[in-house]
Amino acid sequence: MNRQSKANKTDVENVFQNIWHGGMPQAILADNEQRQEYFNSYVNTFLMRDVADLGGITDTIRFAKFITACAALIAQQVNYATLAETANISQVMAREWLRLLEGLGVIYLLQPYFNNTLKRITKTPKLYFCDTGLAAFLSMWLTPQTLLNGAASGFFLKIMLYWNC
Repeated sequence: MNRQSKANKTDVENVFQNIWHGGMPQAILADNEQRQEYFNSYVNTFLMRDVADLGGITDTIRFAKFITACAALIAQQVNYATLAETANISQVMAREWLRLLEGLGVIYLLQPYFNNTLKRITKTPKLYFCDTGLAAFLSMWLTPQTLLNGAASGFFLKIMLYWNC
């Protein structure tokens, strides 16, 4: 009982503040302007330049559209057709780019669980970002309040619950 009295009360606004900031140390401690600059630099250096070098991606404009589309489909079943159409690439390329992002620890594809092994293999995974702050930045949620009141708030909350379980 003593620990409960000392702990801060968690309310929805604090939860979405944590979701919006994400887990990267530089983004957690930054103000809004510094956070925007941090994620902008992260996307430009790591996701655009380094991933292009590692994955052989030459069309950075399409890759940027692809990453943004991934962020828009957060915590939902992967729809390769939608991702490919948004980035104007083939579905095969969309699968390769998702594997690349997963290998680099940017996203996580959660495979469905079924007792039936065949169903497990054929069912579609769900797409999660390993950092909610990056996903919120890519989805252009400019403040925690807009994220809380936005259409994707349930998906972001699902991620927070998944990573904290």
